[in-house]
Amino acid sequence: MAIDVSHVSDKEKKVWLDKKFIYDHCEPIIQQSVDTLKTAIETAELINSDFRDPRKLAAIYIAGGSAGFPLVPGKLRDQFGKKVRISTYPQASTAVGLAISADPARSAHFREAVTRNLGVWREYGTNKIFDTIIEKSSRLKPQSGPLQVKRTYNPVHNLGHLRFIECSSLGQSGEPSGDIANINEIFFPYDPQLKNEEDLCHLPVISRPDLAAQEVTETYSYDSRGIITVEVENLSAQYKKTYILSRRNLPAELSAD
Repeated sequence: MAIDVSHVSDKEKKVWLDKKFIYDHCEPIIQQSVDTLKTAIETAELINSDFRDPRKLAAIYIAGGSAGFPLVPGKLRDQFGKKVRISTYPQASTAVGLAISADPARSAHFREAVTRNLGVWREYGTNKIFDTIIEKSSRLKPQSGPLQVKRTYNPVHNLGHLRFIECSSLGQSGEPSGDIANINEIFFPYDPQLKNEEDLCHLPVISRPDLAAQEVTETYSYDSRGIITVEVENLSAQYKKTYILSRRNLPAELSAD
């Protein structure tokens, strides 16, 4: 295999490498991608998308520069057989997709799909439980707007420290399982006297049974861009804060009033 090195070497224009040497070094990385694709398909089958039905999965298309590396289609065909296809325009497929999406007269429609579970750890008596807020089987419907979920409760602490987790699956008891990632942790003042405090993360969380008379609601909104916001409101004392729950580079807190 000829590798062009003219941009880094004044003496050599090409270096010849043995194909087996390259394949042996690249194979583990490519296998990781193949295994990830296999997991994605198996996960979709768990939410009633039967990819053995040709009407559901006609083919697996390879696009981009990887289409020109023989080991990639080879490894995919070993796993998925004849369903693997190389895109007609492998180098231009992204541009083609964007053009289709931008065409106002297009017949193709795109929507956000929830692919992972989002939840938060909560105290339940002396135990901690994982409250699944948005399940990955949820579907956004364009005509109905953002997906919304609400939780209402009476706090027994001065401060709410909410730790949000994203996971690929749930265990038998509803605990996060599979691929787990920390998303955000937010702090909300259940005690009305703390509502104007700016640095809540340095305050201790203490038991306050007297605050059980306060009613708090959390409203989660999952929009078509895949961004989740949560509005936490103390209904009794009439104040609220809004946060973004995302691994994107966005501010954790949007507004407060």
